[in-house]
Amino acid sequence: NGTVLNGAFTVSPVDPTMTENSPDIVYGADEIITITAPSEGMSGTISLTVKNSNGDYLKDNNSNVLWDYKIIVTGSDSYSVTIPKPAVDTYNITVYYAGNANYTVSNVSGNFTVSQATPNIVVSPSNITYRENEIITVSLEDGAGNLITDATGTVRISIGDYSTDVSTYDHGVWKFNIT
Repeated sequence: NGTVLNGAFTVSPVDPTMTENSPDIVYGADEIITITAPSEGMSGTISLTVKNSNGDYLKDNNSNVLWDYKIIVTGSDSYSVTIPKPAVDTYNITVYYAGNANYTVSNVSGNFTVSQATPNIVVSPSNITYRENEIITVSLEDGAGNLITDATGTVRISIGDYSTDVSTYDHGVWKFNIT
């Protein structure tokens, strides 16, 4: 008849397959970092760290400093964190999982770059009659047509052989009065 054997065996934790996706963006857009991890058997938290090229920590849209941002593992296989409109720079990302009885410690790193945006220049002259003053308005808009209110600098306005630099602005709008 049959033989019964008794013995012991050990089930060891495995390395979790984690990835991070942090696409390059253009200034003015939100950065959305997506982390994938096994949906079964993980527990605890995943830590996310984001630093700019100077080594300074960033904040998410809830003003949480992303030096040890905790993502609670809920059994999903995908988690995302939004960084609202980061400045132009290259950012380094570290994702860390401390492990549990089923999975070993895991680290994933990556980076993303925020490049300068190319604004649309909108010039708004109006038709006038002789001896009237003309006010030329210049504004900068992003790709979605939104006024860029934090724009700074000088706008050069040229009419024929005449050019002038206008540095006075109000929230992304420059005005030049021709008399």
